[in-house]
Amino acid sequence: MLRFVPFILVITTLYSCGGHECKNTNPIFDNYKPTDQEYKAELVKQIQLSDPAKVHYWIDRYKEINKKPFMSVNVQGDGLCATMMIDLKNPNKLKHFKNVRGLSYSGAEIKGLQYYTDSSTGVYNFIFEEGKISD
Repeated sequence: MLRFVPFILVITTLYSCGGHECKNTNPIFDNYKPTDQEYKAELVKQIQLSDPAKVHYWIDRYKEINKKPFMSVNVQGDGLCATMMIDLKNPNKLKHFKNVRGLSYSGAEIKGLQYYTDSSTGVYNFIFEEGKISD
């Protein structure tokens, strides 16, 4: 019996770490990619319609797009289930995250996430400003 205890603990731990899933009901999020303008515009709209206290941001992974660092973030709350690609262009922000290319950060919540939406080029871009990463 004792030899099964470590196995059960591992399974329980793995199950508890994976738990930030949500179900999308928005067809725009189904039909476009998080890097598409239509997706980004809908995400801006849905976040504005949501109660900020009920919107949560979970790190998915690190990604490079055109040799620039981005953080893929799962956005959830108030019926919202989407992915946001956040530009990490400020070299002084999230240095460790960028150095390890997001390794071991997947699933961590970003509390107090602050970003700005740059649409000066006619395309929405989410630029990271501040946020505390917690387990």
